[in-house]
Amino acid sequence: MTIEQIYKELSKIDKLTEKEDFLSKQIKEALSVKDDELLVHISEFALNDDCEKFNSEFRAWALQWLTEHIIDKFNNNKASDADAEILDDCLWKFKWIVADFGKSASTPKERIEETNEMMRQLYEHFELSLAAYHKALMLQNITMGDVREARVNFELWQGLAHDDMNDCEACEASDLTLYNYFIGNYEEALNAAEPILRGELTCSEVPHMTYAPVLFSMINLGKIEEARALLPQAISVISSEPRTISQMPLLIEAAVRLNERQMACDLANKYKDVILDDNDDIGALRLFIAMSVFDEQTYKRALEGAASFDKRDQNSYYSDYLQEYYAKFSK
Repeated sequence: MTIEQIYKELSKIDKLTEKEDFLSKQIKEALSVKDDELLVHISEFALNDDCEKFNSEFRAWALQWLTEHIIDKFNNNKASDADAEILDDCLWKFKWIVADFGKSASTPKERIEETNEMMRQLYEHFELSLAAYHKALMLQNITMGDVREARVNFELWQGLAHDDMNDCEACEASDLTLYNYFIGNYEEALNAAEPILRGELTCSEVPHMTYAPVLFSMINLGKIEEARALLPQAISVISSEPRTISQMPLLIEAAVRLNERQMACDLANKYKDVILDDNDDIGALRLFIAMSVFDEQTYKRALEGAASFDKRDQNSYYSDYLQEYYAKFSK
């Protein structure tokens, strides 16, 4: 099957899980006949922005295979200028894959650590600053509820020289906001977000990704009216960008914390199908946590999801978070 035929078949498939299953089958067939050209096309497709909701482990495999394939071409003096561009793109995308690796409870910790190590070795081999590597690890630590390691990687991110592999100023400020919220430095989180909230720093996913840590920081500081005023803006901006709908469960939780329970229910009913149509299950967990206060069945699903993540992450972050939230806001 050619890549054009694969694209045509994919266009007929609606469910994300079925798209990924179809691509996995094509990859296995291409591997069996050593069709490297087709594997390059499939891997590049899996890594583009339109496929961000594919399972992070699937995308990590595509990135690793593609990177190793291109490096092998260089080692055998068969690489072209186009291959050099692909390699640069792979090195850039390692930041995103590593940062997101951990968003599916089914991904083994050993697999995550293997990908982390590959990024480190590549960046060292190509003499790139490890600042971006440590920021990616910090974001991964946040997803996996590891405060201690997040602090370590934050210090390394901030302490190392930056280069062209670092993100834009808006993304850097947004990630700084998230980190400070995560470790409980709520005032620092709001300070980091100020230029974003003023509209001075923007990019394709900022301020979208910044709203949740800002709202939660405001709530924790007792700035309830400010948070209530910001929430509708956050909903409007995030709902306008399909790539950031993954943030909606956090806004639903923020609505509950602000006693806007009907708003939370309306948002959940409107976006639950989109949120659940994701091959990583962190979005589902955050939705179940947010809505756990409304009925026992959702609470049980949140408990199960939290336990799955905590078992993999070897901590109790999500279970503790759920219990604290449920105790405070359940009917």
